[in-house]
Amino acid sequence: MQKRVLQGFLFIILPFFSSSLFATEPAYEVIPDLLYQLERKILIKREGSKYGLVNQKGKELIPAKYDSLLYTELQDQYIAYLDRQEHQKVAGVISERDKKIIPIDYNHIVPVALTLYSVENFSGTAALFDSDGKQKTDFKFAAITAFKGELARFYQNGKAGVINKKGEILLDARYKDVIIRSDSTVDAVHLRNWKILDGQNKLLNELQFDSIRPLGKDRWATSINFYNAAGQPTLMTALTNSKWEQLIGYRPMFIYPFDDSREKQVAKIEEKGRFGVINAAGEYLLPAEFDSIALTNRAIVAGLRVNREWYWHVFDFNGKKVSRETYRAVVPQKDDLMPVKLNDRWGYIDQQGKEVLICRYDSTNAFEGAYARVRYSGSMGIINREGLWQVRPMAEHISMATPTRFVARTPNAYLLLNEEGKELLRTPHALKPVEGGLLEINEQLQYGLFDLNGKRLTPTTYEWISELQEGDIFLARKNGRKGILSRDGKSFIPESADTFDQLFDMSEGFLAVEIGGQQGFVDTQGRLRISNRYDSVSLFSAGFAAIKLMGQWGYIDKMERLRVQPLYEAAGPFEEGMAIIRKNGAYGVINENGKVIIRPEYEKIQSLQSGRFLIVKDGQMGITDKNARSLLSAKYDHIEDLKNGYFLVERNGRKGLVNYEGISTIPLMYDILLWDELNQLYLASAEGEKIERKVIR
Repeated sequence: MQKRVLQGFLFIILPFFSSSLFATEPAYEVIPDLLYQLERKILIKREGSKYGLVNQKGKELIPAKYDSLLYTELQDQYIAYLDRQEHQKVAGVISERDKKIIPIDYNHIVPVALTLYSVENFSGTAALFDSDGKQKTDFKFAAITAFKGELARFYQNGKAGVINKKGEILLDARYKDVIIRSDSTVDAVHLRNWKILDGQNKLLNELQFDSIRPLGKDRWATSINFYNAAGQPTLMTALTNSKWEQLIGYRPMFIYPFDDSREKQVAKIEEKGRFGVINAAGEYLLPAEFDSIALTNRAIVAGLRVNREWYWHVFDFNGKKVSRETYRAVVPQKDDLMPVKLNDRWGYIDQQGKEVLICRYDSTNAFEGAYARVRYSGSMGIINREGLWQVRPMAEHISMATPTRFVARTPNAYLLLNEEGKELLRTPHALKPVEGGLLEINEQLQYGLFDLNGKRLTPTTYEWISELQEGDIFLARKNGRKGILSRDGKSFIPESADTFDQLFDMSEGFLAVEIGGQQGFVDTQGRLRISNRYDSVSLFSAGFAAIKLMGQWGYIDKMERLRVQPLYEAAGPFEEGMAIIRKNGAYGVINENGKVIIRPEYEKIQSLQSGRFLIVKDGQMGITDKNARSLLSAKYDHIEDLKNGYFLVERNGRKGLVNYEGISTIPLMYDILLWDELNQLYLASAEGEKIERKVIR
């Protein structure tokens, strides 16, 4: 059994229907009326793929010439469809004698009452027709639902209104939805009301929709939950400009943001799982017919998938196809040559779709600076932007250590090559690029170090070597002991009885160490610069390190001068002359001289980029400045620093705006308050869904 849903009506077509009314089995199928369940004197028949009408005795009334016939509630009227060229169907209404009541010229027809039809044209707008074929309204509706008594809902621009059977609009389309209660009473569901504000609460506009999303400069996506003829909600989205005019009307789509870094303002859209591209004027550069789309700074890369195979083209920002070939793969690059696959070979095209390096490689990688790694005849090499070999194909794998140094793996050795392909180093052991050089790793997992010219810096006898630390030294481990390895590899200072028991991380030229159970700092040559007299130390930050003495934390500088007495249970790093400390379980802030700036009386303190502090007390948030001046007392459920001179604050589910001086500029009255950084606006809504009872006269 085949089911078909058409604008909320369910049609069921049985593959065969036998009837005792026929003396002999006919050479066609009879389609019963399972929708309206009326006892029909005239029945739809099917011969092959065509439909016609017969009476109960099997007499043919209309030959099987229509591509589809559907019953209506009227016994003598049928919705007929014909296939036109390019598989386009056209619809109309016919009588049992094949009289054209509504011409077969329309896109779609749905019965909405016993004697009324919603007729949709090929522009996607609907009008109301009666069963005599008289047009009751203009084609101006997105949809007309089934009538409930004398009234029906209609939709325009994603909003609902009410129409009667005469085609008169009784309630304009201004509502999210309309619920018809009787022939004279409806419940109108209001859309959410939005205010467009500046930071000083100046009202710039007031609009109605369910949600709003900034897309770019002077562009927004506004959305409404649209209820179709079957009463099912669909999120409909429109593209609007700074005048809040619709550049693209409401439709079920998702619009991705515009990007100012591109050559032109374009955005990707998604409709029914397919992708297209629009410009800032709302014009379709590519229809939403592609399975994948990527936008670079200067091009559109669009792909279709057919039977698991991909087919790709490149378009410019006018929607013109600029690639000559159909590629099996394209790897989009923001503003560079793009690897492409033609048949089974790889090459490169530019942002204008021109094939600049012909597809002759086994595989290609994106260019990294002046060079790219490619595979040819099973081996990997390096080419330049003219396609000339810098390193001829000779390796199983090549990686780029720097823009001019390459590490190649061959079946028998690892090689370090320069940009001219000259061999600088050959070793049977693995080579791994790190900041500051190359690590050699042998089969016993021992580490050695080379510089980027192939000069050996250390033997391969270490258990571990780090990346270069602050451009100065390496950390390494040998014979189970961590130590300081000089950049030239000539000096290694390990943990020992003569140096330090334990070595920690590096910060601002100093390394924390532990000697005899106490901690201090050494320099990069292993010399003790800050005595091992502390229970614990932290990393240096802004010239200060937190130290722990007798269970309490204070601060020293690099000259080991005690700058803040050890009075605290915890001490954070200094930032812009301030540090967060904890005392008696509460947090406060001190300056570099140890002066208490914010008394330790808070459950939490967080430093903000604006130089202010977020404080938490009794679970509530507030703001204070670096001079301990309270800007916002701790009474808010949430505070967000918008980094634009304002804080977004929330209390009891209501949101507002406060400037950096603590002055309220947008009252704490909105359940939604959004900062649109792209357009320097605030989008505010204080009203949820509201239902209003209306009497229709």
